[in-house]
Order: sequence, then C-alpha cells, then structure tokens
Amino acid sequence: FILGVGAFLVALLHYGILYACNWSSVKTRWPMSVFILIFMLIMVFLLAPHLGELTLPVFAYLTVIGLMGILAMQSYMPLRWSVFGVLAFILSDSFIAIDRFLHPLPLGGYLIMTTYYGAQWKIIQGGLNKFRESRSRLG
Repeated sequence: FILGVGAFLVALLHYGILYACNWSSVKTRWPMSVFILIFMLIMVFLLAPHLGELTLPVFAYLTVIGLMGILAMQSYMPLRWSVFGVLAFILSDSFIAIDRFLHPLPLGGYLIMTTYYGAQWKIIQGGLNKFRESRSRLG
C-alpha cells in the first residue's frame, strides 16, 4: 500500500508542476479551491482516527493532492478537461481511503477505477488541448 501511495505521490507532484507552470491567479475559480480545501479537511477529520502508523504518509498525500487540486483550479488549464479531471482524481483517491480505512464501499473497485481512469483521461486531454492551443498561437 505504501509503495502505491508513493507512486501516486510522484504523479501528483508532476501534475502539480504542470498546473503551477500554468498559474493564473488566486482570483480564478476560487470557490472551487475553497471547496477542495474544505473537502480535504473533512477527509482528514474522518480518516485521522483510523490511520494508525499510516497517519503521516496519508496526511502528506492528502496535502499534496489538495495542493495539486488548488493549483489546477487556479490555472489556465481548461475547466472542462484538466480541472474536472483533477476533481475526479481526488474523488477516486477519496474512495480508496474510505474503502481502506473507514468501511468497504459497495462496488468500491468499480467506483475507484472508473473515476481514476476518467480522471487520467481528462487531465491528459486537458494538457494536450492546452499544448495544441499554444502551438497554434505560435504559428
């Protein structure tokens, strides 16, 4: 489990760099950023009593995925693709945490994988669309 968390953490850091390089401003989509912050705090509150020795790694992961989500919200990346993809990624990881630490989810594997693959597809499509848009402006 901890190796999987580490691998996903590396992916989150790369996505965070992508969004940080496309920073817009704090004024962009700020209500969605506040929503992510509140959601992350709720997850911390719900998970904390059940994490045991995984408390630090899970909290670090929650911090990084929350920061990545906020960076995505405050970026120039297309809302329809990258930003909604990040929300699906956060939802997928939340399903994993709930299933693992709180109680098994009915159809948990289906919920997790559907939101995860949808998230990755949307994030990548958003990045590709942004890249194509940038190239077309350059000539």
